[in-house]
Order: sequence, then structure tokens, then C-alpha cells
Amino acid sequence: MKRNAFARNLLLLAAVVALAVFPLLFVKGDFGGADDAAESMIGRIHPGYEPWFSSFFELPGETESMLFALQAAIGAGIIGYAIGFLKGKSKASRAEDSGSASSGPPSAGGPSVGLPPVSPQSDGQTSGGSPYAGHRAADMRPEAAPEPGPLP
Repeated sequence: MKRNAFARNLLLLAAVVALAVFPLLFVKGDFGGADDAAESMIGRIHPGYEPWFSSFFELPGETESMLFALQAAIGAGIIGYAIGFLKGKSKASRAEDSGSASSGPPSAGGPSVGLPPVSPQSDGQTSGGSPYAGHRAADMRPEAAPEPGPLP
């Protein structure tokens, strides 16, 4: 199993390297930005066009590259966090499902889903002015919920 995963990861790494290197080797031409391409195309279509406004200030190329890399790193961090969070949530859900399956049906003392936690005191009563006061956790399951009384 681990050998299979290692081979798959190695193959994926080779594919990523190939996708990055092949365009640099085989594509001949200028790697200009989209802004430059748009400006030249507008100049060819409408030679007398004048821009409506210009930039307040122009950053050096290295600073622009650094800000772009920072933006990409922040985006990759957010995406990585989201993927890790969802994977952890899925893993916890699977562990909870397998744990509750072994504990038996809810009537055999399983967890009460969707109900507030009950903290019994020495006399078996719940603390505070909870609407569930005086009822045990086993009585709080939807099939054994107490009938509502008259309103005061």
C-alpha cells in the first residue's frame, strides 16, 4: 500500500515538473503580461485612444512580483487550511459514526443527539432554570420527551 502511494506521488511530482518545464523549453516568444497585450491590442484597434486615467504611482517590477507571490501564498494557505479543515471534519465524522455504531441503539444508553447536555446533581435534578429541569438525559430523547404543560 505504501509502495503504491509512493509511486503515485512520484508520478504526480514528475507530471507537475513536466507541466512547468515544457512550456519554458518549447514555447518561443515573449512572456509579456496581459496588461501589455491589452494595451497593444487597443492601440491597433483604435490608434487615437487615450486612457481615462493613469496610476497614482508605479511600483518597481520586483515589488510587484513580491506582492503577487505574497498574494499567491496567502491564497494557497487559505485553500490548504480549508482542505485540512474539511478532511479533519470528515475524519472526525467517520470516527464518530464508527464509535456510535459500536455503542448500540440510542435506547441502550447511546448519545442524545440535538439536546442540551444535562449535568445531574446529587438528587438527579438538572441545574438552573432549564426547561428540561428534573428530567434525566435518557428521558430527553424525542421519543420520550415530556408533554408540554399549560402556559402560566
